[in-house]
Amino acid sequence: METHAVVKERPEPGAQAALRLLAARIRDDVRPAEAATLACELAVAHLGAAGAALRTLRRGAADGCRARAGEATAPAVRRPLVHQGEVYGVFSCYAPPRGCGLDTYVDQLSPMVAALVLREELRRSGDQVVAAREAERHRLRRDLHDGLGGNLASIRLRLETAADLLAHEPRGRRLVADAARTAAGITAEIRSVIDDLRPPDLAEAGLAGALVRLAARHDGPGTEVRARVPRRLRALHPAVEVAAYRIAAEGLTNALRHAAARTVQLGVWTSATALRLDIADDGPGRPPRRPLGLGIASMARRAEEVGGTLRILPRTDLPHGTLVRALLPGGPA
Repeated sequence: METHAVVKERPEPGAQAALRLLAARIRDDVRPAEAATLACELAVAHLGAAGAALRTLRRGAADGCRARAGEATAPAVRRPLVHQGEVYGVFSCYAPPRGCGLDTYVDQLSPMVAALVLREELRRSGDQVVAAREAERHRLRRDLHDGLGGNLASIRLRLETAADLLAHEPRGRRLVADAARTAAGITAEIRSVIDDLRPPDLAEAGLAGALVRLAARHDGPGTEVRARVPRRLRALHPAVEVAAYRIAAEGLTNALRHAAARTVQLGVWTSATALRLDIADDGPGRPPRRPLGLGIASMARRAEEVGGTLRILPRTDLPHGTLVRALLPGGPA
């Protein structure tokens, strides 16, 4: 049976050292599960406890993350992780030495855990918004293509047929032909909207194939565009794929317009949790005080919308040149 200690400790260097290390790692944007595991490991290493466990709580839900380090040896001391009157988790410390600074550790651990839980909830909410928006875009794309687009194409064909039947009525033929051209223009606009919702290359060739096609279209006699893309990329969230494609398209366009480069390289690398997209040119580089243009702002916004980041860096493998690097979530769809 576990017993519950009630000893109140004074601050100790061990607890402060553990808290400093934990705060440094949390600033690195770790996920709650990683931070919880680290908090347990630091309690064992710096407080001298036999073991530790931490369970976070999601507001309005029972599930959260669980972490453990060391051995669950009696006696056990459990402390709720309370911040501004709300419980965000429970911390258990097994066989802590007297005066180890446990209460100090828990007091300062509580707001850290609260911040992590709230940040994770915000991330989940953002994912839900992105997923809902992408589902709505898919529905709109389907409705425009199958409904309005198809009906306009049919109207255009009938108008063109009617114009042919009015060969002996020049005025009527002209009016009908004008109406057919108007219908054709509206159809073209709808196709442009459909393509913007999800580029057709993505639907036809997937992200890897679409990026290779994109590089080939930008390749020309003035600037060579090379693509270094894996033959196959696992399926990602549709919004992430669209963001990666749009960032690549804008990045290549910017490089060709403004970089005065001889070569531009488009590269993609993936890990279990991230996708890295690089657009590197061998131009003279960006002037240090040059303000960011609309293209860069658009790329940064697209990255942020799906929970990613965009950075503009000088190339380190060449004496000059610019590197546009996007880091996007790369988990499975």
